[in-house]
Amino acid sequence: MISKNIEFTVRTPLFLGGVSHIDYKQHINPRTNRQEEYEIKTQEALLSGTAFRGLLRWWLRCWYGYTDNMIKVKDEKGKNKPINELALKEAHLFGSSESFESSIETHSFKLLINPSPSLQAEELPIWQNQIQVSKRYGFYYVSDRHRRDGRREQYYNGLKYFSLYLFNRANRNPQRSDSRNSISQRAYFDPDSNFQLSVKIIADTEKTLQKVIAVMWLAFQFGGIGARSRRCFGNLEFMKDDNNKYYEIKRKINGAEIKFKCKNTFDNQDDYKKTLKYNFKVLNDLFHPLKNPNNKAPYLKSGSLYLSPPIRPDGWAEAISFAGATMQFFRAKSDPDYNELRDICNVNRDEDVFCERAIFGLPLQYRFSDAPNVRIDNYHDSKPTRLASPVLVSITKIGNKYRAQYLICDFDYSTLKLKANDTNIYTDDNGISDFKEYLNDPKSFINDLAIEDPDTLDFDLFKYQPHKMKDFFE
Repeated sequence: MISKNIEFTVRTPLFLGGVSHIDYKQHINPRTNRQEEYEIKTQEALLSGTAFRGLLRWWLRCWYGYTDNMIKVKDEKGKNKPINELALKEAHLFGSSESFESSIETHSFKLLINPSPSLQAEELPIWQNQIQVSKRYGFYYVSDRHRRDGRREQYYNGLKYFSLYLFNRANRNPQRSDSRNSISQRAYFDPDSNFQLSVKIIADTEKTLQKVIAVMWLAFQFGGIGARSRRCFGNLEFMKDDNNKYYEIKRKINGAEIKFKCKNTFDNQDDYKKTLKYNFKVLNDLFHPLKNPNNKAPYLKSGSLYLSPPIRPDGWAEAISFAGATMQFFRAKSDPDYNELRDICNVNRDEDVFCERAIFGLPLQYRFSDAPNVRIDNYHDSKPTRLASPVLVSITKIGNKYRAQYLICDFDYSTLKLKANDTNIYTDDNGISDFKEYLNDPKSFINDLAIEDPDTLDFDLFKYQPHKMKDFFE
């Protein structure tokens, strides 16, 4: 057995689940002016090797894509049995509950988190309060103050938008008159805390070790771990070892030696592109592609990558806010007109008015104006199932500047069995094509913002740089 420690620092706030305990405090209820007791549910942040292992398994599937190809293999009794090619490749690294004959190559490895992080929840994070002032981030984080829907003036903030479920569900303010007598606090690891994490990989062979680290790089180059990890949170940064070097994998491919570098901090944009290109080559060599991959599951190789410009001022919070505002502006732009929809609902009081919305992950719940609540689910074997969003947003660093990344994996929505409030619906795109067009056109951002003279602006400040993932494989 061989082992290797991979060290991380926290790049964006890392929210984890864990053991909860309840405390009680006193406060004055502003409605009654009486002292009342309220409940605080405090949650520890725990991270286990099992969570890491599940994360790596998902990213390996995302790398391979999906296939309908079935392969016949022999079980431990020598009988032929069909198995999906993807499931077999996954079993090679992660094992399987299925029993195969000894000729089927399988590997084994363990992940140990050292130290096993455990953190008590604190009060509402200070950075959540800092984002209220839009001027800190500049005009391009503010939506149009004269909204088309006629509702009150409202400012959008991308960081608050992406962190919505971390706080609106989890925190109750006892000083507010509409507050419940209960507060739930989620523990998190702050990027400014200098917290370091070590993952020890114990593998049966050097090749197994290389495979695990390669998939780990994929997971933290384009994503994170914990709550809202597909929306910029829980991003980890690879650290150099004691010799001031990143872990490397050297493979001879087509007669040339290619170096894989386990890093997600880059000297410049050329270093960014070069690292992705070489690392993908090594990943392809370690994990031979499926014969006929398709996009019935999120597929990275045929997806698209959008890299934001350097964020001004520079910082992880500003980068998340820019990324969040991007999606928030897109959603707002495609929302129906508030007053028109209200009039339609008044005319059609006896009928449900269904408003479409771009769907990335499922289930999805929303409501517009006076229209009824809508819940969209994906059904499998007559049961609603979750769908992980194929749109993944993360924060990278290039030239020591924070940049937002949108990885949009290729995915065939037409294979889903969707229902909106128990009514069958069909879609083959779910608005992703419109979102890509939005990312490709910086003027789309300008038209949605409160800017008096957009003609004087430098559009390069807003423009995402588009890349097709297949370009990195050439």
